[in-house]
Amino acid sequence: MRKLVKINSINGLSKFKCWSWLATLIVIFLIWFEPCAYCDDGLTAYIDPKGRFSIDYPSTMTLNAASVDDLSIVHPSASLRIDLDIIQRPKKASRDTVAFLNVLKRGLKEEFPDAQILGEGQSATDPKQLYLICSFTDKRGVKLAQLVQVYLADERILQLIISDRSEGFKNLESVITRISNSLKIFKPSLM
Repeated sequence: MRKLVKINSINGLSKFKCWSWLATLIVIFLIWFEPCAYCDDGLTAYIDPKGRFSIDYPSTMTLNAASVDDLSIVHPSASLRIDLDIIQRPKKASRDTVAFLNVLKRGLKEEFPDAQILGEGQSATDPKQLYLICSFTDKRGVKLAQLVQVYLADERILQLIISDRSEGFKNLESVITRISNSLKIFKPSLM
């Protein structure tokens, strides 16, 4: 009959050393994978090559830049779209952002009779940036919702448009708000 021997070591390591080694590995694992402010939050930062602005957008989207003044960010399998344009401000255009948004609202109503303004206000991060949220049926008969955000410089206008189908816009409202609030202007002249 064989006698049972109590094992006090595994491959030459004492039980204490085995457990302390395992505990150390667990602590390292938890520290390594701990969520933190500087870890990936699902957004990618775009920084303008001229250093004028930056904006965050979902990492699942694709950036298409026709030029440094014309960005289009699209999702390959969804209707969410982000467009950012910097255009020359017409000489007679108002420098007042509120007046500019009022002109946009009138133009929207003229082009899309069913257009509704769902909200408007200042950007949470920059009071010089104003936005409006609207819904309308486009020429194809698709019901869309858009956030239009503007920043006026002396000679240029930055216009951010985030659009999606109405139901998608509602589902992504927190993401859209994060994108909108992420727009940072570094060069107020936009030059």
